[in-house]
Amino acid sequence: MRPNKKFSTYTTLFIACFSTFSANLNACDLHAAGGFGNFPMMPPPHSSAFKQSLIVEPITLKHAKKVMVSSGKDAAILFSYRVPKGYDNVAISFSGPQEVNFPEARTIYPKQGNGVFRMKYSAAKKGRYSMKIHIKANQDNHSVSRYQSVEIYAG
Repeated sequence: MRPNKKFSTYTTLFIACFSTFSANLNACDLHAAGGFGNFPMMPPPHSSAFKQSLIVEPITLKHAKKVMVSSGKDAAILFSYRVPKGYDNVAISFSGPQEVNFPEARTIYPKQGNGVFRMKYSAAKKGRYSMKIHIKANQDNHSVSRYQSVEIYAG
């Protein structure tokens, strides 16, 4: 009985590809070449390789995205925040066009943990304005910065 030439060709190609693929398997950077099966070179949890793989929880700031106010009247927006461990020098700054007035400090300096605060403001005249919120902090000696906004509709 004569072997099937097509079958023989495909079998040879499969064996050649498989052997090449399996010969090129290597351990990842966290595992050295000395015995991948037993993970003998796994870094301890306090090593820099382990720290780089951790996902850092961001600072969160929750608030209304749009507010309606009467022009010329005092108003306030309630903000809640969460500053996880690992952040320091946290500052949350507020700004807006000249038609939006802030009677109190425009920057707060929250500490780690959860908190709530009210930002007082007023819109001088009718219109649509955008209050900009800038969140700045340091995390592991790196500067972190993010912007959010609140749309103000004054009537």
